[in-house]
Amino acid sequence: MNILVTGANGLLGSSVMTELRRRGHHGIAVGRAPQCRSTDAAAYVQADLCDASAVQALFVGVQPDAVIHCAAWTDVDGAELPENREQVFAVNRDSTQNVAEASRDHGCKLLYVTTDYVFDGTYPAPYPADYDRFAPLNVYGQSKLDGERAVCGTLAQHFVVRTSWLYGAGGKNFVRTMLQLSRTHDTLRVVCDQVGTPTYVPDLARLLADMVETDRYGRYNAVNSGGYVSWYDFACEIFRTAGIPITVLPVTTEEYGRSLAVRPRNSRLDTAKLAAAPVSGRCLTGRTRSRATLPQNNHKQPGHPAPMCADAPVFCYSALGLDERHERPDARILRAARIDQQRARLRLEALHRAKHHTVDPPAGDARRHDAEGDAGVDDALHLKAVDHHLGGDGSVDL
Repeated sequence: MNILVTGANGLLGSSVMTELRRRGHHGIAVGRAPQCRSTDAAAYVQADLCDASAVQALFVGVQPDAVIHCAAWTDVDGAELPENREQVFAVNRDSTQNVAEASRDHGCKLLYVTTDYVFDGTYPAPYPADYDRFAPLNVYGQSKLDGERAVCGTLAQHFVVRTSWLYGAGGKNFVRTMLQLSRTHDTLRVVCDQVGTPTYVPDLARLLADMVETDRYGRYNAVNSGGYVSWYDFACEIFRTAGIPITVLPVTTEEYGRSLAVRPRNSRLDTAKLAAAPVSGRCLTGRTRSRATLPQNNHKQPGHPAPMCADAPVFCYSALGLDERHERPDARILRAARIDQQRARLRLEALHRAKHHTVDPPAGDARRHDAEGDAGVDDALHLKAVDHHLGGDGSVDL
């Protein structure tokens, strides 16, 4: 298949390109940058997706059979700034409208990747795939919802895939942020009342490739299996898996401090519809292959509530189509963590020798946490909820 991937320089888009090459598809990467970061693209086209005529010309030249639309503005707090809002909607709404219209005009499939932030988090259970009482709490969520509506209003047949809490080997994500912070902090405060499911990007990329090979259109939730955890739970498991000695303290959203953007407390997504959708004779959600239970220590602190879903496993993978030939995601995390582990321990030993103290990341600093880019530790101190990594070169990847 001739498959066009937007946002190909981002965390998810680059992983999709790798998966398409593995399957023998002709993957065409589209990005705003002059050059493609992925070495897996059969071709690369620099294009401005906010320009409707440029998008039409792109489709004429490429003639895609399918489009996986990963490009997005992903800086959730930055989207709240008045000077950014016009660009946020241009990227997440208008460019999606342009891609949807071109897909309709050229008769190709469109898969749109979206977010749990289209909800306000007040639903008392995991959100079903077809739940349509949208109530975004922030500008980013509203812009992604407008993108969903652009797709659904333009194409009678489409894929809309909602995911959350993405992490992977490259780009900015929660795992990398925690490992970076462990170099300079011996104690971290992490929010315990925002709950969701960490999702490994290569797993999601395999699912997206599975989907565009079928005609099973519709709305789907796509996250790894294994239950639901808080950011605090996730952080504890990251450090336990990496073998890094650090104290992690659970705090509420209010205790941590106010962000520019309000996040939903409930980011749980129900994947029952996905589990019932066969692809090539198998269930998209696959089967659970590895299981690591969250550590039980430090869950109860004086004056703090116990984190929600404390007993749920984090690294529990149905793998969304992952088969036994692929390396386990937790093994990849361990390999990446080994580089940081020695530095972190040396740093912590030095801190303890000098004077035992606790350093909390300032609540008002560095609200950006984007999917791609090389921002330093000081640019990634927002621990409450990682912005959704749906592509991104800095805050935008087109």
